Amino acid sequence: MVKISSRVRSRKIPITTITDSVMAGMLACRRYGRITRTQFAAAARLSDHYTSGLITRLADRRVPILSVLGMGLGKPDLIGLTVPGNTLIEAATADARYDDSLNAKLPRIIGRDLKVDLSKPVDLSTYSRFSKPTMNLPSDHNQQHKRAVIDAMIAAERDMPSGMHLDRIRVEFRKDIEGNGYATKVDLPDGRSQKPDAVLTLRRDGCVEASMIEIDMKSEMVTSFDARRSTIQGKVFDYWKYLASGDVVRRFGATVPAFRVLFITTSRQRIQAMIAGIEWRDLAPIGGIWPHQIFHFSTHDQCQENFFGQHWTAPGASCPHSLILETCHAA
Repeated sequence: MVKISSRVRSRKIPITTITDSVMAGMLACRRYGRITRTQFAAAARLSDHYTSGLITRLADRRVPILSVLGMGLGKPDLIGLTVPGNTLIEAATADARYDDSLNAKLPRIIGRDLKVDLSKPVDLSTYSRFSKPTMNLPSDHNQQHKRAVIDAMIAAERDMPSGMHLDRIRVEFRKDIEGNGYATKVDLPDGRSQKPDAVLTLRRDGCVEASMIEIDMKSEMVTSFDARRSTIQGKVFDYWKYLASGDVVRRFGATVPAFRVLFITTSRQRIQAMIAGIEWRDLAPIGGIWPHQIFHFSTHDQCQENFFGQHWTAPGASCPHSLILETCHAA
């Protein structure tokens, strides 16, 4: 755990103890901007009841670490980091990227005293991409979609299989840390681009596995006669072209079949409709790789139970499977 003593305007604030669980919730706030209480609880592996009291204490301080948007408005509260909260994490993980694995950060955080002087001037530009809310109150489809993306990514980090380590998580609604467009954008051979909702990069035994994440809220058509319209089939064909381009190795360091596209949707019925509606026979094998090795489908609820569990469906497969590859594929 981290013991933080700080001095603000010459007034000493009592030492606060922040456990590794609380730090995990704070890191989720930093990665995704603003998250719900339930998402904070999932990231911190705490009960919703305990988390509510914890957030209230961290937000109701002379120097609040968390801020709460939406309190008292009859809508779900959204939790974000304040500038002091960002300062705290910056000091705790000074030599780590903001989106590094929590497991990689904890050895540098836990088990030592951390003194953060919040009376020093803070360069707000340093924290602008983190402290600005990336979500308004979740009152429309777009905000619900962002919440579903965060739910899936928190579950993926929480359920990481043994021997597998998180290399990086990128989400489409956060700008790339270098400021060069969206962090998830991949360039297609025909000059167009595709932006997955998230990109999950894992490492195991020196090998890299990269997954493009597409969150489906049942608002997108599976196919359409209008070529300009975004469809599920169009995304599948685009990712197949991207796989054929060979850019996967250059961009993410992942080799086939350690490159996958994961569609997470609302129900098993929706999965059946998506798989049945796509013209899989139009996708010629690439180097002996077939679509069922790349494209996998599951539901939001099942991913929340165990992201990597035995519930993923591939086109043409007779039974669900897990996402854990049996062998390591080096780049």
